[in-house]
Amino acid sequence: MKASTHELIEKNNELELANEAKNLFLANVSHEYRTPLNAIIGFTELATKETSDLPTLDYLAKINDASNILLSTVNDVLDFSKMQAGQLDLDLKVFKPSDVTASVIGMLSHLASEKSITIQYQHDANYKSWVEGDELRFKQILINLLNNALKFTPKGSIHLDCKCVEINDNATELTIKVRDTGIGIKEEDQQRLFNAFAQAQSSTTRNYGGTGLGLSIVKQLCILMGGGISVTSQENVGSEFTVVLKLKGVTAEQVALQENSVESDAGQQGHHFQGMRVLVVEDNKINQIVVQKHLRNLGLDCDFANDGQQALEYLKAQQPDLILMDLQMPVMDGFTASAHIKNDEALKHISIVILSASVGKEEKQQAARLGIEDFIHKPYQQSDLVRVLNKYAS
Repeated sequence: MKASTHELIEKNNELELANEAKNLFLANVSHEYRTPLNAIIGFTELATKETSDLPTLDYLAKINDASNILLSTVNDVLDFSKMQAGQLDLDLKVFKPSDVTASVIGMLSHLASEKSITIQYQHDANYKSWVEGDELRFKQILINLLNNALKFTPKGSIHLDCKCVEINDNATELTIKVRDTGIGIKEEDQQRLFNAFAQAQSSTTRNYGGTGLGLSIVKQLCILMGGGISVTSQENVGSEFTVVLKLKGVTAEQVALQENSVESDAGQQGHHFQGMRVLVVEDNKINQIVVQKHLRNLGLDCDFANDGQQALEYLKAQQPDLILMDLQMPVMDGFTASAHIKNDEALKHISIVILSASVGKEEKQQAARLGIEDFIHKPYQQSDLVRVLNKYAS
């Protein structure tokens, strides 16, 4: 009996180590995908600003759409790993569901037009209100649902119907219905549709692609947001997915702050942030070019350090107003360099913003211990830099 118990304990320890190794592998794979994606999305945005040639702009829009769909797939794989480890968490902020929805429809519009499918979008007046929740996770839900609808609809249309109801001062309920005229789902297949790696039939992956993770992750995200997801479908007629989310209510003060922030960001797009000095700590040469071009578009120049050790050498002679700090670098990583800076009386006043493809719960906790509040997730857009620069420009 004792030997049997010992064997079970050993097997359990082996499984835990294997799971940790798998999670580390997926995190590293995610980082390795996000780094080149940052270059692709970054150069696409920069090129879009620098050309007026209509065919070129159309090509760039298609590259951007494809890149964002690839990014969504990378996010799904990483989130599945977090979900299994019980580490999938929400990052709350104030946002407008209508703005996020319009952004996702815009992202997928080229895919729809290529298949001659129309996306019909309607919402009630409250859907334009501010809510508090995880904006990126909300966007992830919409991308998965609309991308699935497009994938499994050979012709016809997709209807997106969104409603927002204020339950009380502390809670708001969003209801999102996505209805398509696609291939539909057999009744016996609907029950397992939200299981990981499940698709309606074994031939589905061959014919339509996909990882089989999207709806499983959507379900988990809906549960995390106090809601759920359901489906009604008929073969060869179409499907309707209904998502219900319960988000935190937003106070009048939060709305005022957010609207002022949006107005400030809009007004600062052409601002030159005169006199602001930025050090970028980044080992990837291509991503150095991307951030330099973005900053120059905003009237800013910057200096570079290829790793944490070079950053510390630089700071012996010069003191910038802001440091954009990558995390995974050779010689000395970003957190080690940040700890040295924050423990140095002569340097600790310098603001540090994490600019990285590897930002999870542990990274945020480690940053908080160092007094670092802000992150820019790779891949990023110029507007993400503007948001941070606005905060630290003063």
